[in-house]
Amino acid sequence: VALPGLVPGALVLSGGPAHVVSRTVQVAHFEASPAKVFRMAVIALFGATGKTGSRVLARAVAAGHEVQVLVRDPSKLGPVRDQVTVVPGDVLDAAAVDRTVAGVDAVLSVFGQVKGSPRDLQARGTLLIIEAMKRHDISRVVTLSGGGLRAPQDRPKLPDRMIRAAL
Repeated sequence: VALPGLVPGALVLSGGPAHVVSRTVQVAHFEASPAKVFRMAVIALFGATGKTGSRVLARAVAAGHEVQVLVRDPSKLGPVRDQVTVVPGDVLDAAAVDRTVAGVDAVLSVFGQVKGSPRDLQARGTLLIIEAMKRHDISRVVTLSGGGLRAPQDRPKLPDRMIRAAL
């Protein structure tokens, strides 16, 4: 879907009123001009097998976008696995990140902490993504972080409670 005023290849995750990805994010509905036809975007997606990423991936594929995903375990992609370009690897592997962003129009980063991941995973992974984007002259990125958001099932540790108090 093309959005008036945006560059060709602009990504929209929904063609109608959108309640996109999570309970805290909504996207406004835009009507595209039938006279403007743009090609679908080629998207790099980091975090495609997570709760948010799997929803983003399903919407992007359904919208007709070509998607390249970096995943540790391709079997977790489910039914869309055959509809995407899979780059096996980890977000902390600079070469794998580079292969994932090569040739794309935009980057969507929704990866996050999992059990056993380094404490600085998001900072280091995001830095590698940005460095790869610079090498490939990619300027469009959407990133999502869950830091600071509370969910009823959270059991925040002392540092989390201190940060929350400071905010």
